[in-house]
Parts: sequence; structure tokens; C-alpha cells
Amino acid sequence: YYTVLLRARQFARTSKLRLSWCYARDTPLHRDDRDLAPEVLDEKRCKWLEWHDQHTAHIASQVALVKSLPVRLTDTVDRSLCLWRGRRGTSVGWSPHPDEEREEVDGESLLSKMPSAFYIHFPGVTWQLHENLGVGVYPLRPVSRTWMLNKHSKVNVRRTGFFIVPDFA
Repeated sequence: YYTVLLRARQFARTSKLRLSWCYARDTPLHRDDRDLAPEVLDEKRCKWLEWHDQHTAHIASQVALVKSLPVRLTDTVDRSLCLWRGRRGTSVGWSPHPDEEREEVDGESLLSKMPSAFYIHFPGVTWQLHENLGVGVYPLRPVSRTWMLNKHSKVNVRRTGFFIVPDFA
């Protein structure tokens, strides 16, 4: 997974495009975790971001935001449009959150808020969802799912993010 993120960074550099990153938001559902000091809880959240999307309900920890990036869905998004898990597409853009703040780090942007939509073009389709979107462009919205942090204690975490990862396979 880490290698795929490095490939996304290399793709942006090679294409001379600006790369931005957004991160999934994890909310602990166990009272003991919610009552932790903010810096301790943030440290735990950073550890959770290292987990693979297969363990976190198929929601990726980090999403590389760059135009023309090849991407793949990590879960089924819309059965009626045949947007199944593993479906490949290309990023077209994203809608920034109204309260978004950007932090510049090494020529890349870290977004403080998750985009409201991530637009993906799926080739070989004929549907058009909105007149402002092109044929085959789907507005992927953030989703929330619960995943199990610890199977023995049954501690759960609620993650909000996107069902998308860069696709360089």
C-alpha cells in the first residue's frame, strides 16, 4: 500500500501536476478512547492510518488527489452503474470542502478537510449523471463505516473516507 502511494507521488512529479493529500477521519467508538487526552488520541489515530484498507472497511487511510491519476475502487459504490470493487478509472478533480485549509509540505498540499466529492471518469460507459459532468464521470462522496480495532475486546472505530486507491497494478 505504501508503495502505491509512492507511485502516486512519482506520477504527479513526472506529470508536473500538483499533488494534494486527504486523510481518512477515525472516531473511536469506545468510551475509554474518546476520553483520552487530544494528543494521545491523535497519536492513536496516526497509528490507525498505517492500517491497510482491507482492515478498515475498505476505506483508504490516505487519498492522493491529482488529476489524471489512475485509480481503483476498493468497494462497490453503485451497483446500477456497475461500479464494483476493483473497477478502474481516472481522477478528473475534486470539490474542496468550504472550510478547507492547505498546508504546504515539500511541494505537496495536505488538506485539513476532506473534499466533498472526488470526480472519477470511468471509460467505456454511456451514462451521464449530471449535465455539468462529462459522460462516465462519477462524483464519489465520502462514506463512513465501522471497523473492528480489536477482535478480543470488540473495540470499534468509525472511519470516514473514500473507497479509492491509486491503481498502478
